Amino acid sequence: MNIRTKFVNELATYCTPRATKRAFESEDNENFNRYPDVVLHDHSRVVLKNGPEGIDYIHASHVKGAEYPMICAQGPVDASIDSFWMMVVEQNCGVIVQLCENQEEDREKCADYLPTEPAQFGDVIVRIKEPSHVTVANPSVRRTLLEASLSNGRTLEFSHFKVIHLLYDGWPDRDVPLSPAAFRQLRTTVHKIAAARRCTVLIHCSAGIGRTGTFAAIEMAYRDLIANDREVQMSTIFQRLRDQRALAIQTDLQYVFLHRALIDLALEKGRLNRTDKANGVDQFIKEYEELVQRKRKARRELERRHRRK
Repeated sequence: MNIRTKFVNELATYCTPRATKRAFESEDNENFNRYPDVVLHDHSRVVLKNGPEGIDYIHASHVKGAEYPMICAQGPVDASIDSFWMMVVEQNCGVIVQLCENQEEDREKCADYLPTEPAQFGDVIVRIKEPSHVTVANPSVRRTLLEASLSNGRTLEFSHFKVIHLLYDGWPDRDVPLSPAAFRQLRTTVHKIAAARRCTVLIHCSAGIGRTGTFAAIEMAYRDLIANDREVQMSTIFQRLRDQRALAIQTDLQYVFLHRALIDLALEKGRLNRTDKANGVDQFIKEYEELVQRKRKARRELERRHRRK
C-alpha cells in the first residue's frame, strides 16, 4: 500500500524545523510529563493563566485547522490533574474526548481525573450532573455530564459551565478503531456538540499523539476536503498537525486509517460513490482491512513470544 510506504519512508520522522521545547525540558516541569520522549513545542503549548501555585505548564497543544478549536493533550498524571481542570475552565473545553482507558494491559495510561462525586481540583470545583453511562447509540462510548466552576471568587469568561466527557473504549494503543462505524458515531457526536456550544474540544489519550493525533488530523482533513471542498494532500495535513503537536500520529496504520476515515466521510456526504469502480474505494477498503489483520496478527505473535521469555 503506497500510503503506508510514504509514511514509513518519508513522514514518520518529520519534525518541525527550529521548534523549541524549553518548557518541556525544564526541570520544574519534569513531574508533569507522562513520557520523557514525547516532547512539547513551545510555540503551540497551552499556557495556563491561573495554574496551581503559579504553574503555567501542562502537556497540551493548541491545534488549529478543524471546524472548531482543538487541544491535544497527554493523559494527566497525578501531579497535573489540578492543571488539567484549570485548562478545561480557561480554554472553554466544553467537550473532553478520552480515547484511552485509565488502565490498559496492566499499565496506567491516564490518571483518574474524573470524579464520581463533587470534588475540588486546585481552584476548580467539579460537580456531577449526569453519572457516567454507556450511550444507547454507541456502546463504545461512556458519557458523563459535569459542571466546572472556580472556587476562589475569581471570574473568567467561561468560569462556570457544563462539560461533556466522552470516553471511547474501542481504540487500542498504537492501533486503529476496532469498529469504523462506532468511531464515525463518536466523531459525529463530538462535531454536533462543538457546533452547538461553540466550545473547544479537548482530546487526549495517554501520550496525546497517536490516537489523539489521528482524531485531530481527521477533523483537519474533514474541514479542508469535505466541508470546503479543497484538494489537500494528506501528507500536508500530517505536517501541519505535527507542526502544532509534536510526534502526532505514531504508526503507519494510524496514518492509513486517516485515509479510511475520510473515505467514510466522503461516502456519507455524497462526495464519493462506492459503486463507481473507477475511484478504487472498494479496493482501498479491502487492502486496509487486510493490513489491519496482518498488523494485529503480528502484534499478537510478538506478545506471545515476549510472554515466553
